[in-house]
Amino acid sequence: MEDFGKRLKEERERLGFTQGKFAELCGVGRTAQFNYERGERHPGSLYLDAAEKLGVDVHYVFTATRTGKDWRYARAYSRMLYTFEMLLGLEEQRLEPLAKNLVEINAQQGIFDGDEKTPTGIVYWGDWIDEFAAWLGTATKIQRCVDAGLLAKLEDAVAEAAGRNGVSLSTEKRLRSALMLYQEAKENGGAVDQRQVEDAVKLAS
Repeated sequence: MEDFGKRLKEERERLGFTQGKFAELCGVGRTAQFNYERGERHPGSLYLDAAEKLGVDVHYVFTATRTGKDWRYARAYSRMLYTFEMLLGLEEQRLEPLAKNLVEINAQQGIFDGDEKTPTGIVYWGDWIDEFAAWLGTATKIQRCVDAGLLAKLEDAVAEAAGRNGVSLSTEKRLRSALMLYQEAKENGGAVDQRQVEDAVKLAS
């Protein structure tokens, strides 16, 4: 605890804050800050979150080890993945096994052994990619990243083209055709290319 307090004080001084100002910004009184820096009390999570936002290397305060860029990037990527998981409504229990499998694959290639130029074996990524795709398939909030209006417009265009050409398409085939057209339409600002729609109908029939 005493070493924790010393490192906390070191970080505060490194950032140029007085004890009183730092305490105020972290939502505590000056006495509490004094006790933290003496190692007599341990701050709570709200205090630590506020300190981190001010620029304190909380990992260093706890462990005496500087995080460095790699650690910060890893933490940022982790936060992005969990946000991605939440926004799409993906099955939470699948993320950790996928990450562990990825670590194992990278270890086989020597990536985490400090020598990226000397892989320890040939690795097949297909199975992991299939597992990741299956995880994406569990999304319950896919509308977060798919333009549902554009997709509906494309399905209508496919249905109309099929009707003009006397072609009967099942709902599944209409949707598959719309999905096939989706990427290019999205890249073209939502414009629907009628020639491509006609071609899609021919392929689906």
